[in-house]
Amino acid sequence: MIRLLIADDHPIVRAGLRRIAADHPGITVVGEAASAGEVLQRVTETPTDVILLDVSMPGPSFIEVLQMVRKEHPSVKVLVLSVHPEDQWAVRALRARRGGVSHQGSLPEQLIEAIRKVYREGST
Repeated sequence: MIRLLIADDHPIVRAGLRRIAADHPGITVVGEAASAGEVLQRVTETPTDVILLDVSMPGPSFIEVLQMVRKEHPSVKVLVLSVHPEDQWAVRALRARRGGVSHQGSLPEQLIEAIRKVYREGST
């Protein structure tokens, strides 16, 4: 079972992502976060395998959040959601830290496969 933490500052996006995950066996949403600070709090409080992290949320940048998660919770993998498919700098930064990037325009099945791949392999 993949324990997924959804992090996005838009409630409707979190609800949609939760629904997508709920429709797929083997994935359970263990929490949600609306800011970078909440991500760090939730991952400390709740066993998490993968964080689905919006690239632009209030608080520290996703790279800073990624670094903090890696330091405190090295087994947790991160899949960053971006509205920009050309975020190559994000791709390079995440792959160096066992994460991945998914475009917010992806189909639900593509997102689920990206979550599973990051869980298995650490990168997409």
